[in-house]
Amino acid sequence: MLTFDNYAEPKYRINGSDGVIIGRTEVMIELFHFLNQLADLPTTVLLRGETGTGKELCAKALHYNGKNGRREGKFVAVNCAGIPSELLESELFGYVKGAFTGAYHDTPGKFQYANGGTILLDEIGDMNGSLQAKILRVLQEKEVTKVGSNRTEKVDVRIIAATNVDLEKEVERHKFREDLYYRLNVVPISVPSLRQRTDDIPLIAEYFIERLNQAYGAHIEALSLSARDRLKQARWRGNIRELENVIERAFVLRREGVIEPDDLFFNSDMPRRVLVQQAGSTSDGQVEGTNTEERKPWYHNGVLPISPKSLSRVKGAKSRNQIYNIANGRDDVYVDILGKGERRGRLILYLTSENMSLFFRDTGTEEYRELERTVRENEFNQMVNVPFKLFTLADLLANSDTLSSRYLSQRAIKKAGAYHVDLDPTVAYAITPDNVDHFVPVVPGREFKVDRVKAQIVAAYEKFKAWRPS
Repeated sequence: MLTFDNYAEPKYRINGSDGVIIGRTEVMIELFHFLNQLADLPTTVLLRGETGTGKELCAKALHYNGKNGRREGKFVAVNCAGIPSELLESELFGYVKGAFTGAYHDTPGKFQYANGGTILLDEIGDMNGSLQAKILRVLQEKEVTKVGSNRTEKVDVRIIAATNVDLEKEVERHKFREDLYYRLNVVPISVPSLRQRTDDIPLIAEYFIERLNQAYGAHIEALSLSARDRLKQARWRGNIRELENVIERAFVLRREGVIEPDDLFFNSDMPRRVLVQQAGSTSDGQVEGTNTEERKPWYHNGVLPISPKSLSRVKGAKSRNQIYNIANGRDDVYVDILGKGERRGRLILYLTSENMSLFFRDTGTEEYRELERTVRENEFNQMVNVPFKLFTLADLLANSDTLSSRYLSQRAIKKAGAYHVDLDPTVAYAITPDNVDHFVPVVPGREFKVDRVKAQIVAAYEKFKAWRPS
């Protein structure tokens, strides 16, 4: 339903929830009307847009704002990029008892849960070819097969897919099935980035201020005019999700009054008083150590964990053997070994803007520039100021008496929201002292397990800090 709180602030509310999509620019008003037109229809929809633009909210609007009976069913969202491919099939279609280690009973999948409702397949461009074929079958035959079973089950599910990649290019590269692309692309919807609707940014920021005032018990009145201008000038590669994080950070610095530009941005624009707090203050208020006016967070240059195999696949990169040889023994490249032993498949490098050129024959390609941008902007940069250690699923299982299967470990990973690194064919997860209890729960008599893993995390982080770029 399209409503107007007042003529200056249109808000598209999602029925049956506190969800709301905010915008007053022409491109957003068009989106709101388009969502209304499609909400009553059973057609498959492909939501396209950058990360953080609100594609899931649009999917919920399509489900809940229709007048048909489907909105009474469940809305189920699945992040196809956040679940390893070997687990995604069982997550989507379910499995039968004995299908794999840890499958102790028949379990329905997301499609069965969504029967009669809607399923959102988020980041579908990251799905492997085998699963793409099975999704195509669901679209064509309206039936699914559990892992380990030969029996099909009929499902009545509206499929909404979402992606932030160019599926046409993925089809040309034979990484995405052409027949599935045409079945999903029945009705494409482009969700605009913040850069395409900069006039909406202050309005969205004020909405977050209203919510955060309640959550924090704060009394922020508004954004200053200069803060509004600063927000409109930012690049917002993370879009609305990044904007929300920036506003929330401002609440850490200021609990009342008006938000100014210096309250908004960390990294290179980090306000002086935050640097003082990070550096550590003496009793008389003077900062110990270096001059805080010149100090910047060390991760300003960017750090990106990557496997040699993945790095070697980037256009212009050197071979995997050359990458191993370059990384061996250098003091400007941090190398981590995951798991026991020193199997090359478990090796991981930490790229920075300073060292990544070592691994390339050609640094003039678009692929190199894109990787360089990723190094600077990767979300891993935002969590390296806390102790962490990268673990594979096998490592986690080896340290836990309570996580008896890969499936249970994956559920813990999703609950903790752990950052992950694709190592092909495995995945590594950044475990911190704050989220370790999701993986190694405290069980009476087994507290030493948690302490042991926390000790590993701290030791690994101390080693990492000794290397990290200045």
